[in-house]
Amino acid sequence: MKIMLIMFICSGVAQNCIPPITSSQLYNDAYSCMMAGYTTAADMTQDMGAEEINKYNIYIKFECQKIDTIQPGVDS
Repeated sequence: MKIMLIMFICSGVAQNCIPPITSSQLYNDAYSCMMAGYTTAADMTQDMGAEEINKYNIYIKFECQKIDTIQPGVDS
């Protein structure tokens, strides 16, 4: 089983979120996914900048979701 990082970018002003962004990278454990989530959220916040964040009251949240992976040669 692998873990997928899903990011949500939301606006407190508009009271909505854009469609979730899923990472193409899969993680082996929750810790790795969580660390990637916090790092990615910090990078995205910095890229958007203070003016944009403050103007639209933007916030970023994320989740690490377990997914089933298909392994070649293994019968289900």
